[in-house]
Amino acid sequence: MKYTIYVNQAKAIDLGLTNINQAMIFDLLTTASTWAKPSTINGEVYYWVARQAICSELPILSMKPDTVYRHLKSLADIGLIDYKKDGKKDCIRVTALGTTYLTSTMSEINPSASKNTEMNPSKHGNESENNSEMNPTYPTTNINQSTKLSIKDLWFEKFWEVYPKKKAKQDAKKAYAKAFDHEDFKDIDSPHKFIMNALINQKESGQFNEMKYTPHATSWLNKARWSDEIEENEYAANSNQPIVDQKERRRSITKNVLDIHNTDW
Repeated sequence: MKYTIYVNQAKAIDLGLTNINQAMIFDLLTTASTWAKPSTINGEVYYWVARQAICSELPILSMKPDTVYRHLKSLADIGLIDYKKDGKKDCIRVTALGTTYLTSTMSEINPSASKNTEMNPSKHGNESENNSEMNPTYPTTNINQSTKLSIKDLWFEKFWEVYPKKKAKQDAKKAYAKAFDHEDFKDIDSPHKFIMNALINQKESGQFNEMKYTPHATSWLNKARWSDEIEENEYAANSNQPIVDQKERRRSITKNVLDIHNTDW
């Protein structure tokens, strides 16, 4: 059960959330990376947020799985989450618009509600899915979130999602925080975006194809490996794709990831 529920009322209204149940569900979804299982769909990371799990984490709302489904669809309709199905699994990721809720909440900024959007919670009526009650069983979670993650913690979680070798996470987290003070970033507004851009380019170039030669994230960060050059010829030699296609794919993936972080963080 999620012990603490926090709703930034002003920002929620500003984003078109006028239904308290949806606002509470969205608050839970913004922390999905800390409790839900990741699922890669079309090369992008989503989180499996089973309806039964949401019901059990928010028992005060007394919801049924079909009710959660309609709320997920409504949240997707107003652009706060990207909702996809992976088989029978409900998978989501928070959109760039949705992350503005996190930015406002965590920085304790209370913007005035500027939108009079009347989001209809029953827009989907009694819409349901076949066998919706048969949604795959999701392992019970225990989310005690009496304290919120910091912005830098959230950035690190995004970095950790993308980095290919999942070893020594706590050491990597310390190295990530320390990296922000590196001289490479003294004139850069967002070290996080710079690091993510470099990491994705290197990953797509094939530099991490052989895991035994892939450094731990801690080493990659401490040695400022974000500045490593990419050998395009080597990339082409290890792939059947033409260099032009590879470059275009890398640009596309980089744009998708950076769009998630396109905030004032």
